[in-house]
Amino acid sequence: MKVIKNGNKVEMSYEEVCAELGFIASVHFVKVTTAGTIGYTVGKPYEINALRAAVKANGYKASKNLAK
Repeated sequence: MKVIKNGNKVEMSYEEVCAELGFIASVHFVKVTTAGTIGYTVGKPYEINALRAAVKANGYKASKNLAK
């Protein structure tokens, strides 16, 4: 799948994206949109905030839902 990282579309597997963000891939908390942005499925506020911080720290582009 293609994700937007540091302003470029990069080909990465879901497992690689999750590992870089510090989340377990088998939980399917991290959502990669068709546009290549990073969002979330369902989670507690502290999990969503942690994902938001990890996305920003690693140079990924947050989805509109995550950026709120």
